[in-house]
Amino acid sequence: TYQQPSTGAPQPTGYTVRSLANVNMRGGPSIAYGIVYRLPFGRTAEIVGRNTAATWWQVRYNGFTGWVSGAYALPNPGTDISRIPVTLP
Repeated sequence: TYQQPSTGAPQPTGYTVRSLANVNMRGGPSIAYGIVYRLPFGRTAEIVGRNTAATWWQVRYNGFTGWVSGAYALPNPGTDISRIPVTLP
């Protein structure tokens, strides 16, 4: 189903992702965006949003907000993706 992108500052969702490698956090949901920070291997970051396909997660970690690829950072078990807002870079 289509979900209207949220506007304004991303808000906490109560869900987290765990990194499967040292993951670049980017300014948007694509490798075309610049790197804003790095999420180290095995660390968790708070999910604040996602892209429509839920293939990229917008996360907050160590005071930085950025996007990580779902190929390298997985939501923790029990995450209800439908409760995570679609956000824009």
